[in-house]
Amino acid sequence: MNIYHAEAQLTPLKYFSDEGLDSLVSDKSLKTGDLLTFYANMFKKPFFNIEAQGPFVSDEELRRWVAWCIYEGRSRDEYPLVNQD
Repeated sequence: MNIYHAEAQLTPLKYFSDEGLDSLVSDKSLKTGDLLTFYANMFKKPFFNIEAQGPFVSDEELRRWVAWCIYEGRSRDEYPLVNQD
């Protein structure tokens, strides 16, 4: 899957892929750092807020969270599990 499609920076990836979110999460050719960079380009802001602590999640949970944002075209604050402890 090529997340660097020119229009993808403005459009959620679900419109470009029939494979679904799980395929994006499981595609190990894409590093989590690449997904974070893509998120920053897509939303014109970084995923992490340097002044805030957290998120305190595992690497796999972070990867799923960032991939969900890119796939759905929604910011990190809209993630369904964002307020769960």
